[in-house]
Amino acid sequence: MVNQDLYEVLGVLQVLKKCAGNKLSYFAMKNIKMIGKKLNDLEKAVEASPEFQEYQATRIALCEAYSEKDESGNFVTITEGEDSSYKIREDIKEEFDSKFKLLQEEYKEAIKEQQQKIKVFNEELLMQDAELDFHKIKFEDLGEGITGEIVEVIQELIIDFDK
Repeated sequence: MVNQDLYEVLGVLQVLKKCAGNKLSYFAMKNIKMIGKKLNDLEKAVEASPEFQEYQATRIALCEAYSEKDESGNFVTITEGEDSSYKIREDIKEEFDSKFKLLQEEYKEAIKEQQQKIKVFNEELLMQDAELDFHKIKFEDLGEGITGEIVEVIQELIIDFDK
């Protein structure tokens, strides 16, 4: 199991901790705590530097200053897939683009550093072996009603799963 898999395992364990059965709840809670700590440690690798945080705050303020607003005065956003962005007013888009380009140039090194952190996180850290000593559970202690999808995700945490 690689570190990236821990996010899915954590989600399944969050569901299992709500199921009936002391052994199952204990199994889930022990692993949730351990996986949560591991993921927190991993995510520290992509924490933004103070300079990048300053860039983000300035970027958002710039976008909001040039963004269209709806009738209620709320910023209009455009959503594409999982990404969303401010809808910039057409009449001042050139001015915005110019200021945005200057902002990116000013914080070029901070942006580059953050992009590199994210690349290392995605391509290296998430692909490393999780190296956790999971609390395991016997298959029969999972109880009734546990779906095959759940078993598939946590199979490495089940004692005698292959027997």
